[in-house]
Amino acid sequence: MAGHIAAPGNSAYAMSKFAVRALADALYYELGSAGIAVTHIAPGFVASEIRQVDNQGVFHDQAKRTIPDWLEMPTEPAARQIVAAVRRRKHEQIVTLHAKAGILVNRLFPGLARSLVRLYQRKDKG
Repeated sequence: MAGHIAAPGNSAYAMSKFAVRALADALYYELGSAGIAVTHIAPGFVASEIRQVDNQGVFHDQAKRTIPDWLEMPTEPAARQIVAAVRRRKHEQIVTLHAKAGILVNRLFPGLARSLVRLYQRKDKG
C-alpha cells in the first residue's frame, strides 16, 4: 500500500515502494511483447514477523505490536491471492481489503485521502 500512499514518518519506505511500483509498470510494458508478465503486488498488512526484525536483521520477540490483529490478513490467504494474480498474469494485485479501500480513496478522492493521513498523523503524535 505504501507504493500508492505515502505516510508521514515513512518517507524512505514509501519512496522505495513507489520506485518498485514504477519499475513493475515499466517492466510490464518492456517485457510484455516478449510474453513475460510482470505482476506488482501491493499488500496491506499481512501477518508476518517483519515488525519484529530490526534493520540489522535481529529478531525482537517482545517488539511492540502497532497493527491491530483485525487489520492483518493471515499469511495463507494473502499468498493464495498473490499466486492467483501471478497465474492470471495480472498487472497489479492489491491484497488486503484495507489496502484496496485506501488506494481506491486515494485515486478517487485524493483530498480526502490527504485529510485522513493528516488525521492519522495527529492521532499518532498523541
